[in-house]
Amino acid sequence: MVFRPVDVPAGSGFLDDAEIKTGRALDQKSDSDKAYNEFLENDHLAGAFHGTSQQVQRYYIGKYDVTQNQYNAMTKDTCSAPTPSGQLPQANVTFGEAENFATRWSSWLLKNARASMPMRSGKPGFIRLPTDAEWSYAAKGGALNTHPEAPMWDIGDDAADEYVVGGAEEAGKAQAVGSRKPNPLGLYDMVGNVSQMILEPYRLNRLNGQQGLSGGIQARGGDFHFSPDEISTATRYEMAPFDPVTGEPARQASVGFRVVIAASALETPTDAHAAANAFAQLSAKGAAIETGSAENAQQIEKLRQDAGQAQVLKQEITTLKNQLNQAGSASNETRTLLDKLQSDVNTIASLQQQVSSIQVKLGQVGLERRAAQKRQISAQIEGVETLSQTLPQSDALIKATEGSINNARVAEQTELSDAAPAEQEAIKRKWENQINEMQKAVVYRKAVLVNDQNTYVTLINSLADPSNADILPEARQLKAQSLQNQLTADTPEARTLRGRHLSYLDIMDANIKLAANKAPIDNQKNIIAPLRAAAQKNY
Repeated sequence: MVFRPVDVPAGSGFLDDAEIKTGRALDQKSDSDKAYNEFLENDHLAGAFHGTSQQVQRYYIGKYDVTQNQYNAMTKDTCSAPTPSGQLPQANVTFGEAENFATRWSSWLLKNARASMPMRSGKPGFIRLPTDAEWSYAAKGGALNTHPEAPMWDIGDDAADEYVVGGAEEAGKAQAVGSRKPNPLGLYDMVGNVSQMILEPYRLNRLNGQQGLSGGIQARGGDFHFSPDEISTATRYEMAPFDPVTGEPARQASVGFRVVIAASALETPTDAHAAANAFAQLSAKGAAIETGSAENAQQIEKLRQDAGQAQVLKQEITTLKNQLNQAGSASNETRTLLDKLQSDVNTIASLQQQVSSIQVKLGQVGLERRAAQKRQISAQIEGVETLSQTLPQSDALIKATEGSINNARVAEQTELSDAAPAEQEAIKRKWENQINEMQKAVVYRKAVLVNDQNTYVTLINSLADPSNADILPEARQLKAQSLQNQLTADTPEARTLRGRHLSYLDIMDANIKLAANKAPIDNQKNIIAPLRAAAQKNY
């Protein structure tokens, strides 16, 4: 099984996490029939493992739904050879059977491939069903999706059926996994084909959060019965855990599952100590906010000034009333108006206090959102830098393999010219087998290269978004400074590595400028060629 890493820009603190959005934006009136089920919600997500930097956490999710081949290999007494029909997603399983698959595979991996598992605090992870937050974040494209409130990731001008298995043309049945295009994280069939069971039970949405009743099995993403235009990453429904007729655990031909690699939250006593310290720090920070921090000083001073202005106005009204009384010209109507005005001043002072209190809270929320945006931009820069290393390597490997194919054809002709006629057929088969394998490798590597190029461009377009303009330079400078701090040795190797990575950032800057100006980004001219030159340059 192939897993994809999902990076979460959540920070490096032990209790740090990221606020994410599940569901989708809906009109509460016109979409009232869907709102209780799909309405946008705020959730929090963290990854069990280290990501590409200290500010990034990571978890792993299956690239495809669990297939029949994989399910049979883990649950049958003998592991039979895989078949093409076995590439269908494994449906018709109960929630317990899906969990049993994860349990049996975790046990097998820990016994036979322990060192291959990602580690948390020195201990290996394990397999389980994804949480709703893990599934939603990955389905929408993670940090690569700049519009998490939307029902789908940005599919451009493509039709929905290029990504989603569903509709009448599917003849009412599932298709082999990976038969459509993937989402930005390279995950297939997150929407359509078969729905996927989630670890948590189904709960209703009551606008300000999930309703308190925990119901049956939650299935996400929709299935082949739906039209591709009708379902999205917000699609979910409740599956009854038991068949009401037979009393047996429920199973459906349109419901399967995929798995994640997770870990325990507290693996060691050191983790428990770190969690306690992190909680104490958060508690102290919360107390500081309650008592009024330095950031709130200006708001408090404004409140004092506004209240003072209201008090002055109140005093002026009292003086005016006294003057009118002394002049003997204060009618009942005038007195009533002045009394009302004095009451209004008191109301204004109260409203000013409420507004100032709200402004303080909004300021705190704004700081938190800015910090989250900064973490996301940092994660996207890390992603660009990682791809900057792999893209020229993949391109060079493709060219080298194509060169090997040409050399093999020359060697084949040379050997054939020296061989007897009776030997030539065997020689041709030998060389063609080798060449076919190399050609398959080229096709696969080109597909990987195209996917990585698309991911690079997606990240660049996201970084070029005008909403990032005031934060991007700071995040970019911090990354450059981090490279300088990590590579301080004055050796040829350190200078080369430092210069190369700084060049990657310069190339990123140039492409961000192109994207900001709505100019096309050419994969060879603007990405591969400059990255290759940077990788080969002496610094």
